Amino acid sequence: MHNQRIAIFDFDETIVKVQSADKFVDFIRSESDLLSPKILEIIRKFLIRFKFFHYLNKIIKNNNYHKRLKLYQIRGITKNEINLFAKKYYEDELKDSLILDVIHQLEIKKKEGFRIILLSGGYSSYIKFFAKDFSIDENDVIATDIEINSENKCTGFIKGIDCMGVNKILKLKNMLGGFKDFNLEKSFAYSDCQTDLPILKLVGNGFVVQNKFQKWIKENGLKLILWE
Repeated sequence: MHNQRIAIFDFDETIVKVQSADKFVDFIRSESDLLSPKILEIIRKFLIRFKFFHYLNKIIKNNNYHKRLKLYQIRGITKNEINLFAKKYYEDELKDSLILDVIHQLEIKKKEGFRIILLSGGYSSYIKFFAKDFSIDENDVIATDIEINSENKCTGFIKGIDCMGVNKILKLKNMLGGFKDFNLEKSFAYSDCQTDLPILKLVGNGFVVQNKFQKWIKENGLKLILWE
């Protein structure tokens, strides 16, 4: 059967107006009053200032060291605490940042029988609460996972691969078992970012979510959802 249609939604700056991953770490730090990671944050900002991550990512592709050093700041937080913080983060911070035009598209696609897939470099810890709010199967959340050790504590590392760039296609293909059972020509994808072009062009209907027009949208034959 090749007629199942999917609607793929990025999360950061597509469903919500913010980049959510680093803000989640900041939220945990503020809520738990962690002291020791402040030194790591000072180091991280110093490295950003002198473009260390910019040059490092040019040498070693698909490794967001800026994001990884940020995540390391919550090392030792328990799995249960992360879950509680994630729910509060979604409720207190992200719900007010939803892009309503995209939410409207998501609801339409659900009614039309599309399988909704959330595909994001944000952390699955809090994206799953958005999924629950909008009756999306948690198994259809493809995001970056935080590694938890045998003591049920955060190691400060990403579990598996970071769901960014080409890794998005890899994780999507792995979760779906390939694309042979799907009608990609009649499927949809929504993202704000040019690095998601492989996802936007995988399907017949690619939509870019932006608050301003950018030349690459038209050049790639994509449609625009413009939000204020």
